[in-house]
Amino acid sequence: MRLPIQNFVTSSIAILLGTFIVLSTVVAASPVKPEEGFDYQILSSPQPTKADGKIEVIEFFWYDCSHCNAMAPLIEPWAKRHRNSIDFKRIPVARNEGAILQQQLYYALESLGKVEELHIQIFNAIHDEWIPLKTMEQMADFLEKQGVGRNNFLKAINSAAVMKKVQRAQQLTAAYRVDSVPTIVVNGQYVTSASMIGGNQADVLPVVDYLVAKSKRRLP
Repeated sequence: MRLPIQNFVTSSIAILLGTFIVLSTVVAASPVKPEEGFDYQILSSPQPTKADGKIEVIEFFWYDCSHCNAMAPLIEPWAKRHRNSIDFKRIPVARNEGAILQQQLYYALESLGKVEELHIQIFNAIHDEWIPLKTMEQMADFLEKQGVGRNNFLKAINSAAVMKKVQRAQQLTAAYRVDSVPTIVVNGQYVTSASMIGGNQADVLPVVDYLVAKSKRRLP
């Protein structure tokens, strides 16, 4: 037979466990609101956007960056899911002089209409297959295997139009004060990144969601 004191202790433990489970559920269902200065920053000089009623979201990236490689399979489907409400753009960043060629690579693919098809494949080639894409010849060899004409690529990567976009990318990198990649900018004024949050790349997207919603509320 169970003694009365045992019944009391058992009931008390059950109540405490039930309370703990309820509180845990409430905490899990109530994510912490992103905080300015910790999870994101507001630019003192916001940049103009041309998103035509949508919210502009820019990803600053570098093909050789392992963190950008980790972000790519996360942000690409995210951008597609939100394509009706955001204007997603990518801007390649030159972390050093040699990386300028990879900026040219991105804009050459853009001019050839091949970015959406090959963007992830370039990350995979560099980080998973260990294929160096640091020279024009290496890039041309790789792209030729992907069905991109060698002459067309070499013509595009050396074009004045591509060089103009590279110059613009460098100006925007400075204007947005990008000092690490990947960095995400929302609506020309909010900046966030995993290094800022102190987490991994997956932690960035909930902050971006918050900043997109915040920006939508301010649309005319």
